Amino acid sequence: MQGFVCEVEAGVPAPPTTPPTGPPTTPPSEPCGGTNSEAWVRRPHEGHEAEEDFCYAFFISFYTSATWSQAHHNCTSQGGDLVSIHSEEESTWVEGMVGGLGPDWVGVSGWTGLNRLSTDGQHEWSDGSSADYFHWGEGEPNNAMGQESCVSIGGYGGLWNDEMCSISQGFVCKKPREGTWTTQPSTPFPKGHCPADWMEFEGRCYKFYGGGEFTGSEFVSLNWADASAACRNNSISRMHNGNLASIHSPLQQAFLTAQAARFADEGWTFWIGLNNDLSLDATFKWSDETDVTFTNWASDEPNGAWYDEHCVEMLSSRDRAGRWNDKA
Repeated sequence: MQGFVCEVEAGVPAPPTTPPTGPPTTPPSEPCGGTNSEAWVRRPHEGHEAEEDFCYAFFISFYTSATWSQAHHNCTSQGGDLVSIHSEEESTWVEGMVGGLGPDWVGVSGWTGLNRLSTDGQHEWSDGSSADYFHWGEGEPNNAMGQESCVSIGGYGGLWNDEMCSISQGFVCKKPREGTWTTQPSTPFPKGHCPADWMEFEGRCYKFYGGGEFTGSEFVSLNWADASAACRNNSISRMHNGNLASIHSPLQQAFLTAQAARFADEGWTFWIGLNNDLSLDATFKWSDETDVTFTNWASDEPNGAWYDEHCVEMLSSRDRAGRWNDKA
């Protein structure tokens, strides 16, 4: 049991029982006019005039795989967004394109724009269009381990599955046939929006918990799973879900190191959101599903300690303040 730091913002569908004998045939498509890239195509004319107003680009290969946020940035940089799907016909066509272009046609999938990153339980399209059609696989969305906030479409069967946003896979972009979508800038939160007992840094609120068994406070030390649940239950608003802290820059790390130094004499350690139980390939992922873009491991860490250490703590001792250690 130990302390922890909270912060709050101020699976591929199973193949069919009887495997098919060969990959699906890529459905017909046409070059999309009004774009300078050969990667963009549109659905052929079949009476769905409204959907002909859009172009699509498919990035379904090992070399173009990306996390959800990377894929979203790729699409928006081209004047589009991750694909939104609004009818059975559109979903079937996208599925066929994903399956026909993928190298592993049974297991291939691609990111869509559907996500629940900024809402509590409700999925929404990243392009801002209405969520008026869904094609979930059986038992989906299940938000496995509370860590699946982004949605992919399978290349066989076309069923949708919620997955951890920080895994890498192919993706599908969509944009208007004429013109582009303009990415709306996010509105920064004004200073002082954090509760009085939280600390603010770069638009996020932080609070250190733990040590109550020594100090008599109500915040006792917890294991990683209970600490993660405690942070989620301590969200300060419905639109900004709490999580164990994820750290993405030396500046953010310096801020948290300085705060942790208050506990250096006691030598307390604090859980952060990094964990390798959250991924199928045992790589460390953030529990808030953000990309791993920065690390601050202590010397000779992570060492796995005979493969039982799946969680990560931040140290406060003076000789290793702010450094990370994997721990069971």
